Amino acid sequence: MPALLVLLVLALFPLQAAAKDNVLPPNAPTSWRKQCTSCHARNGSGQTSLGRMHRAQDFTSTAWQKSRTDAQIRKVIAEGSTKNRMMRGYGKAMSDAEIDELVAFIRTLDPAKSPAPKASTSAQKSK
Repeated sequence: MPALLVLLVLALFPLQAAAKDNVLPPNAPTSWRKQCTSCHARNGSGQTSLGRMHRAQDFTSTAWQKSRTDAQIRKVIAEGSTKNRMMRGYGKAMSDAEIDELVAFIRTLDPAKSPAPKASTSAQKSK
């Protein structure tokens, strides 16, 4: 069991480092556009017709960002929201890695974390 925990931590470390360096995992913007923008908007504000109607979370709020852990965000993406039935879970449609990339992407929407994130490239990966 401890070995499994160590492997999990090591597997998630590069993702956390990418988010801290403000470099996005390469597939995060595509997943975001496909799965999330209809409610959460391209900028994460939740200011779309559907977002306003269903009270989508505003990921650009520093207060919101501080009030959620990565694990909480991941759980809602994977399983859906118990508070808002319109936020369905994507655990069957997306891989664990894709969900983790979305969590990292959502963290970059915090205005306290500027400048705007850059998509990772092979040149950045080789550094």
